[in-house]
Amino acid sequence: MLIELGHYLVILAAVLCMRGCLSGVTLRTEAVTQKWRVTLATACCVGAFLILMQAFFTLDFSVRYVAEHAHSQLPWWYRLTALWAGHEGSMLLWGVVLLGWLTAFAWQTRFSVSRNDSDSDNEIAFYAMVLRIGQAITGVFLIFMLCTSNPFSRLLPMPAIEGADLNPLLQDIGLIIHPPIWYMGYLGLFMPYCIALAAMLTNTQHQPLGARLRPWLLASWSFLTVGIALGSWWAYYELGWGGWWFWDPVENASLMPWIIGLILIHALIHEQVNTWYQHWVYGLSILAFSFSVLGTFLVRSGMISSVHSFATDLTKGLYLILIWAALMVVGFGTLWWKRAGFSQKGIENTGRLIVDAEEETEEKEEEKSNNHPKNSTNNIWLKGLFGAELLVFLMLMVIAIGTLYPLFCRLLFSEEFSVGPAYFQDILKPIVAVLLMLMVCIPGQAKRYADMTKKQGTQSGKGKHSNQKRFRGRALLALICVVLGMMIIKMIQPQLSMLSIWLFCWLLIALLASLIAVLPWTVRLAHISALVSLLAMWVDGQYAVSSMHRLLVGQSVTVQSERFTLVSLTKAMGPNYEATQATIHCTPAQDVPHGKVGGGREVLPVAEVVVRIEKGV
Repeated sequence: MLIELGHYLVILAAVLCMRGCLSGVTLRTEAVTQKWRVTLATACCVGAFLILMQAFFTLDFSVRYVAEHAHSQLPWWYRLTALWAGHEGSMLLWGVVLLGWLTAFAWQTRFSVSRNDSDSDNEIAFYAMVLRIGQAITGVFLIFMLCTSNPFSRLLPMPAIEGADLNPLLQDIGLIIHPPIWYMGYLGLFMPYCIALAAMLTNTQHQPLGARLRPWLLASWSFLTVGIALGSWWAYYELGWGGWWFWDPVENASLMPWIIGLILIHALIHEQVNTWYQHWVYGLSILAFSFSVLGTFLVRSGMISSVHSFATDLTKGLYLILIWAALMVVGFGTLWWKRAGFSQKGIENTGRLIVDAEEETEEKEEEKSNNHPKNSTNNIWLKGLFGAELLVFLMLMVIAIGTLYPLFCRLLFSEEFSVGPAYFQDILKPIVAVLLMLMVCIPGQAKRYADMTKKQGTQSGKGKHSNQKRFRGRALLALICVVLGMMIIKMIQPQLSMLSIWLFCWLLIALLASLIAVLPWTVRLAHISALVSLLAMWVDGQYAVSSMHRLLVGQSVTVQSERFTLVSLTKAMGPNYEATQATIHCTPAQDVPHGKVGGGREVLPVAEVVVRIEKGV
């Protein structure tokens, strides 16, 4: 009966969500009703999730999903996490995460029901609209799950005697920590979508979106960053030293929303400079979650071949692509419909740099004539920042084309086609190099821009164009350092290409510029972390060596200056599988005679070849 109860709880959550999205805000207390409705729907989804988890823990093989992903000898911690190892259970996790974000917004937002002014009315209307849009999106996904991917369906009339077991590659700590964190970030991007759409539908798009959007964007983007990093770490050691990023379509499906979130974080800085920038911010907010749904289609439609794909039937993919199309049409259609409502009237600066509206009229005029961001003395920084955003957006387009092109070839020409890593690496390298040039020059200008907006003061005619001079001087100095560095590195490492050396030099200089830039420590830490990661990627790409060899026990192979000797093959017993494990000695090639095992520096276990135990066979 518990399984049926879980099914009914999901149905109740879907009904509550659809009722919430159709309700009107006729009374001020309706906003409070919306909050409690969202909370109740979340409780229903969490209850259903716990019931399905209990079915895995007790090995209820009468449930089809449990029978397909569990086994009586599977350790209990993998039984619980097997819940999100398949399509149906992960869709239930979708509903829990979406409603969790929506409930957090409902209870974090504070407003007064007793106030009777227009500002309070606008605030409540915006708040209720976010909840209505969020409930509509969540309700659609819950209905999709109930109709096509019900995790509570029974095996009737005869339940399974034993489960099919969890894929041995998934029996890892990575399955426990990676998917929940990744889902928190991947699905959290639906909050920017809801907030941007609600602002347009309540005619408050002329107000700064950054204060409303930034906390939710940073939280979801941070979760997604950690989730992608954990996935790369898991792939590196689970797939046998095969690498940490393969430009796989499913990997790219998570990278593309992350890139849009990165652009949006920086775009919020200058959203109110003019109307075009406002359109840019709202468009990115719509694209972020739309790409998340598009990535879900890639993973679950079976249209692409990937080690990460659920490879379900095309019917589910058809429903998902329809949901994606609806999100795009509603989002960008509303943006076009409400485009006349965007205005910068009354806005002096952006985000945390907004100037107090009660300042002296003379000081305002002085700032407007000398320090306003639209003037040429300070516009160089904004142009540089926006140029960097466009470069990152170009990277997004390159990745999107490489990811989706095989799909179009299959649909239009019935041909199987794949895009290899060389396409992405060769095209992205020059773009990253130019982006690093901007990273060298922009941080110093950002500090001057922030100081300018906080402290009012006149600029002399001599210093009127000082920002542009500093920008050009910094760029020229960096260029000279890069040319000198390229000459030195080429003499030391002549085998490296000039493009690789160019990229490496700009990485080092950008890292140095981020270290000495006078910026908030959080911004510096983020930039330094990104640059260190890029530097590690560069070293891995230039010096990593990959080769395949077949060895018998006692045989050796030399790869560059290292000799690898297969010492032994042993059987290892797991709780529900047998594994063949190899032990390899790694020694310097010149120290060990060919064919003999010497004193190795380390013992390296290779990836396990797993054979499941079949009881009673």
